[in-house]
Formats: sequence, structure tokens, C-alpha cells
Amino acid sequence: MAFGGGGPLHASSVAQELGIARIIIPDHPGLFSAHGIAEADFSHDYVRSMIGPVTEIATSHVIDRFAELERQASRDLKGEGVMSADREITLHMDMRYVGQTTEIQVPIGSNVNALVNGFTFAEARFHELHQQRYSYNVPDEPVELVNLRLYAVGRVARVLPQLPPAVTSRPTPVGTRTILLPGGSDAAKVPIYTRNALPPGAGVAGPALVEEASSTTLLLADMTLQVDPYPNLIIEPSG
Repeated sequence: MAFGGGGPLHASSVAQELGIARIIIPDHPGLFSAHGIAEADFSHDYVRSMIGPVTEIATSHVIDRFAELERQASRDLKGEGVMSADREITLHMDMRYVGQTTEIQVPIGSNVNALVNGFTFAEARFHELHQQRYSYNVPDEPVELVNLRLYAVGRVARVLPQLPPAVTSRPTPVGTRTILLPGGSDAAKVPIYTRNALPPGAGVAGPALVEEASSTTLLLADMTLQVDPYPNLIIEPSG
């Protein structure tokens, strides 16, 4: 996967040197990270320390602290324009055996009322996770709470691209350019294609250049380029 402004320019030569059989150039590669950030969900992590053996902590205090964190998360997501229906809250408690220096995050779901009847559920889950991680547990050892954690996610609607119909004909280059190809000693004249004019199904044989606003893709000799439905550029050896 080659992205960024310079990635598509060097991907073919790097793949050729390393024996990589397929290269994927995403749509708008120079904006790939920005596009991902723009469509990423909002996320917030909150933590509140509460250290002590679970036998000495009232679950009502834990429920109150989680409620405070949830109110804070709701304010933050509301400020970001996330509707209530698009919010997701998950709760965790960092727990460990008394005397340990490392803890395990124990998920308790999204309903803090699971703690109304005490820490029994959370302790059982802790012993189970300890067994999975360290291959043993000690159910008779006292367990202590270290931190309360709340993860809040605001779901963002995904915008699906409107894809043009696929074609089977070969596209027409918009011009040529004389360049020095990697590993070569003589200049070569190669065709130039505009990426916006390459619909899904279009194919190009190398050597060639594919230009767009955010990057330039170099296609070497003995390589072919095919546009998939998304529309990524798929580069593979032609042999």
C-alpha cells in the first residue's frame, strides 16, 4: 500500500527490488491520512484512580465515579455534534492481586449497574483474564482496584463514493514526458495519464506516469496497472 505525496512515485521500484507482487495506490493518496482522520470516529479515554482492595470499596462509590465520567463524556461528544444515538460507552476497571505492580483491564460492559450487587462479576472476570494472560490465577488471593476507565466513541457516518461505470477500453494518454527510469542510464519518453480520467476497469501498461493533484504514480516497464471499483490503482508484474 503506497500513499502520501511521494509513496506512489517510488512504490514500483521498491516493490521490484523487494519482490513484492502487488501494489495498491488508494484514491487521493496524498490525502490518505487526512481522509482517514476526517472519517474517523470521535474517541475519548477517561480514567479515575481508585486504589484499594475491593473488600474495602463501596460499589456505590464506583458507580458514582463512573457516572461522573459518563457525564463528562456526554458533554464532550455533544460539543463535537455527536447525537445520543451515535454514542457508545464502555467501562473497564484496572484490577490486580494485592501486592502486584501490574494490573489487567477488566471490561464490565456499558451498564454500570452490573456492579450494584458488588464486585463478584468483575472479580470473576479478572481471574479469568489473569489465567488467559499469565497461564495461572489465584482465586483465593485478595483483589484490588486501581483505576476506573471509560471509553467513549462517537460514530461518524461513512460517505460512500459514487463510482463511475466500469470500462474495458484502454485510456488515452494526455501527453508524454522524458524521464530517467530507476536503474536506467538513458532517458525514456513515457505516456502520461490523468488519474481522474481512469475509470474502474481501465488498464495501463508500463512504463507510464499517472498524475493527480496530490501525487504522481510511476509505472515501470513489465508492469501493468488496473483500476479496481473503489477506485484503487492495482499494479502488478505483466509477466
